[in-house]
Amino acid sequence: MTREVLGGLPRLSAPTLLKKLMLFTFIAESVGATLLFVVFLRKYSAKYALWLACFHSISAFCNVGFSLFSNSLIQSQSDPLVNVTVMILVISGGLGFWLLSIFSCT
Repeated sequence: MTREVLGGLPRLSAPTLLKKLMLFTFIAESVGATLLFVVFLRKYSAKYALWLACFHSISAFCNVGFSLFSNSLIQSQSDPLVNVTVMILVISGGLGFWLLSIFSCT
């Protein structure tokens, strides 16, 4: 059904598709968390910065919009690394199946 909706997806078994989706999600969120960690490490301890980075990366990828800060990410509004990272996570998470199909034609 997904192939019919999105058109042109390679024929994949459900377990294979699930593995690819999980890998894609893990890689995207990990890269996002790493980039956000670099920013948060400037202001917070390593443990707390890692928590913040992971939470905000997952939140952005899932298009949830949750933040652990009372003012969301306003404090980082002038930081291009935070803004670009969050934008890419939101877009890649929103495109999901379609984006995965472009990058994995096997």
